[in-house]
Amino acid sequence: MSRHIRFFVLALLTIMAFLALPVSAQATEPDITLGVTCLADQTARFTIANQGANMPTAGSYVVVLVDGTSTTTSFQLTAGQNISFGAAGDTRVDVTYSTSTLSSVFLTATAQCIQPTAVATVSTPVATETLGTPVATATLGTPVATETLGTPVATATLGTPVATATLGTPVATETLGTPVATETLGTPVATATVIPADALLTLSVRCQADLSASFTITNEGGAMLTPAQYTLYTPDASEPVDFTLAAGESLPFTAPGFTRVDVIYSTQQLLVVFLSAQGTCLPIPDVTAVPDVTSTEVAITMTPEPTVSTWQPISMGDATCPDWLVYHTNMTGDWELFRLGDLADTAIKADANLSRGVGEEIIDIMPATSPDGKWIAFTSNRDGNWEIYLSAVEQDWIQRITYDVNAIDFDPVWSPSGSQLVYESTRNGNWNLYLFDVSTGLETQLTDDEADDVNAAWSHDGSKIVFETNRDGLWQVYDLNIQTLEAHQLSSGMGEDHEPQFSSDDQLILFRSTGNGTNSVISTMNATGGDVISISGDIGDALNAALSPDDTLIAYQSDVDGDNDIYVYEFATGLTRQLTDNTIEDYAPMWRCAASVVVFTSDVTSDANLFQAPALPIDAIAILVDSEAVQLTFDLATDQYSESALSKENASRGQNFPSPKTTD
Repeated sequence: MSRHIRFFVLALLTIMAFLALPVSAQATEPDITLGVTCLADQTARFTIANQGANMPTAGSYVVVLVDGTSTTTSFQLTAGQNISFGAAGDTRVDVTYSTSTLSSVFLTATAQCIQPTAVATVSTPVATETLGTPVATATLGTPVATETLGTPVATATLGTPVATATLGTPVATETLGTPVATETLGTPVATATVIPADALLTLSVRCQADLSASFTITNEGGAMLTPAQYTLYTPDASEPVDFTLAAGESLPFTAPGFTRVDVIYSTQQLLVVFLSAQGTCLPIPDVTAVPDVTSTEVAITMTPEPTVSTWQPISMGDATCPDWLVYHTNMTGDWELFRLGDLADTAIKADANLSRGVGEEIIDIMPATSPDGKWIAFTSNRDGNWEIYLSAVEQDWIQRITYDVNAIDFDPVWSPSGSQLVYESTRNGNWNLYLFDVSTGLETQLTDDEADDVNAAWSHDGSKIVFETNRDGLWQVYDLNIQTLEAHQLSSGMGEDHEPQFSSDDQLILFRSTGNGTNSVISTMNATGGDVISISGDIGDALNAALSPDDTLIAYQSDVDGDNDIYVYEFATGLTRQLTDNTIEDYAPMWRCAASVVVFTSDVTSDANLFQAPALPIDAIAILVDSEAVQLTFDLATDQYSESALSKENASRGQNFPSPKTTD
């Protein structure tokens, strides 16, 4: 099925009969519904209705066309009020509003009503009927006269059913040159053709007070001529169910607060109709809510010390670059780290949810995949404080590494051998770097400066790390010998330098700099700090740079044309290709293993998803993400910030660093 036939309806009760329901006298919160219907002329109808109390504040709805252009309109509905409007058959509408208990409720509905061009209109009468009075004729493709008070138009061939077809196949028709049945009463009875009223299914969802999702499939048209199917998707399973609804019949059911339902059916006039609804009935935390590191002062609270579990030693296998990625998603209602792609051993049926944090406003960020692809280290606030954890990729096992309940520990990075992790902590009042040995459970403090040392990255020979520090007033790049703990300044001291990382041969250091005082510029220097080269130029802010597996390319994001797009620089030619070009945000590039393919996040679907596209040829024109990139995630939640074993993931940090010290 075409990607444009896949669409998502995130709604809360809708259309016609529901709009007539009285508002409960007990309602204290707005109860907004968003509905969509595909009409016979292949256009869409959207309805936003309030079946609760008056909206205390305005919400907004965005109409998004298939080319990505959009218009935003504010709305504020009183109790019982609704808005209804028509749109093209491939339009999406996003609605955002708030209640006293949920700061942001997000609903989205998409219509794919436009049929494949190969489908022809059938003009042969479906059936004939002989009654005493002539019945108006109609051909398939012509709207049938509407019923009175919701009663479907009568269907008949005097007891003979209209021929049916399997879902996705046009309904069979027949030409009846002779009436199916006649009466002989001395006078011939006029004959006429009759078309049954089309089925008109509405899929709706509402979030209930207990944060569960209530779904309803309603047939507001005529009888269904063929069975339909709905599939209920939860984070753990999917379940397809066949169903048939008579005219006016409804099928309600309740599911957990983060569930999707897909419905597929056909009518006489529309070969295939695909509806999808998702209830997101849980508070969604802000992924940018990383620890506040804008100050070196750390608030000390009287939190009881946790019980420290005995460390279970970790053994590391041979280094490999797995063909799967790790990414951030809020599909479970809180921020988790999921695996994207299959494990090398397909017989292992491991959970794709790698971090498995459970609870309101739990945030798991900053993943780092071990060199053998068997573990991820990450940062989480699941125990009430920002700590470092280790999760097994192929089994349900998580170990906690740090226990500093009155400090912040985050940003773990693996050594090339996989035996050690480096991370940063405020346990001594300022930011310092620590090393943890996963084979023994022993921790070593690496830096002990009065300033802040953060954002470490390993050399590929494992002998040293690079990091950034404000010990000289500005953020500068330093290296540190792991054996001697001797540190050396590599930056020139002319500006703020951030996010250093080594090339695979350790001869080059990639970093970003604000040496011009304003814009962030992607740059490189040699391993001793010399030969600084500006890659992205001084116009626009360039962020989140990543080296390709063979060190021949650099991918990064830049807002040089007004919005963030993905760019690729080639060392051999010195050329830069703009990989994506649209008015939608594209950001956080990462590389596939052993391939010049860039994986990035794009908001082209409005809910943020992962896409990939080839970086070469370097002189190729930019692509349109929605039509030329390969979409990797399709969940209605936010899926973003991928990570691979090749490069350090910095995007989830959000360029959040302690304030640089000022010189005297």
